[in-house]
Amino acid sequence: INDSTGNFTGRTGQPPWAAAATKGNRIETQPLAILKRRGVLHTTLKHELAHVIINIISRDRAPRWLEEGFAIYLAGEGRMFSRYLRRALLSTEELERQMQGLTSQNDMRSLYADAYVKVDGMARNEGEVSVWKKLAAN
Repeated sequence: INDSTGNFTGRTGQPPWAAAATKGNRIETQPLAILKRRGVLHTTLKHELAHVIINIISRDRAPRWLEEGFAIYLAGEGRMFSRYLRRALLSTEELERQMQGLTSQNDMRSLYADAYVKVDGMARNEGEVSVWKKLAAN
């Protein structure tokens, strides 16, 4: 838990609007007071813990779109991100490419929403187990 946004951005390389970052099994968060004020403390913690599990299962090799979409799915953040959906979904290849160069909070939200919709559809159509298997196969 960082004591300031400046420390968080300096330690993680993430932009100031990011709530947290996970690398391997290490989670770095913005100060808890900021996350509480934003109303995202609990979902952020669930989302980042999901990343830790996803990283273990995928051996840190999951495509970013799959990792983020499934973390949103597991943390129960789908409704929160759904309002940022674009009209047309990107292909998984284009989604992955665009996620590598995020430059704004709005881009992040819409790309994460797209990733969530893809993962949610996979879980609905093929079962949640299929998502875990896809992660393990990477």
